[in-house]
Amino acid sequence: MPEPDSALLRSKLLFVAVNYPAWRYLGYHTRDVQPVARLERKRGSAVIERYELMLLEAQDGDVFDRTPPPELSNPSTNEPM
Repeated sequence: MPEPDSALLRSKLLFVAVNYPAWRYLGYHTRDVQPVARLERKRGSAVIERYELMLLEAQDGDVFDRTPPPELSNPSTNEPM
């Protein structure tokens, strides 16, 4: 799947976190985060999933984390063998 156009990400966004608090996904990378709603998906009285909806203000710069995954980064030369 191609990366979305970065111009689309320069406006307000609705972020949906599933089963984890939104801050675990967003960290400190966003300027202003406003909780919109917390929803529960239920079957009878049992909660199946929890959703947290957050309104994100427009971001400056690149919103994607472009650091390579650990398995693709170069090993440190200072690590003991």
